[in-house]
Amino acid sequence: SQALIADDRTAEVGTVIIDSGASGSFCVSGTPLKNARATRRTISSAGSQTLIGRAVGDWGCLRNTVAISGLRQGLASVGSIADDYQAILLFTPSKVYATPKDNLKEHLRAEYEIGERDETGLYMGTIKQMNKVLTTQRGFQPPRNKHTTAMAALERPFVGGQKRPKAWENMK
Repeated sequence: SQALIADDRTAEVGTVIIDSGASGSFCVSGTPLKNARATRRTISSAGSQTLIGRAVGDWGCLRNTVAISGLRQGLASVGSIADDYQAILLFTPSKVYATPKDNLKEHLRAEYEIGERDETGLYMGTIKQMNKVLTTQRGFQPPRNKHTTAMAALERPFVGGQKRPKAWENMK
């Protein structure tokens, strides 16, 4: 089938945010999709904004990706990748990795579980369980200084060349 291409390409179509909170994978309208078909999906985004998807298809390895008008950056859903490929995604302070689930089976013990995926696709946990698991007794590092981490985030450029909010300029 032919790739569906719209005309409002608003960002780099090859760069994606790997998003653990995304209910599905999304691309910028105009991104070439294999197995494309028409759809009408309403997507609620952060900040109460509603976006409309008019096409769905496969964007490379990201299956059932919805093309969204007005989206500035593609989103790869952690949950969808885990489901589609039976993968485990590992997040470190500086990288994210994907590995087949069977490669880590012996390491997936209940005493390290901090949450589970609910029917909406979001990963939910309790502070009590996180407090129980994320301890130095279990080999975790003490938490980093919050102020240092927040200031380091202010130094990084925004994804996709977005500008920092003016309110942030005086926070350094």
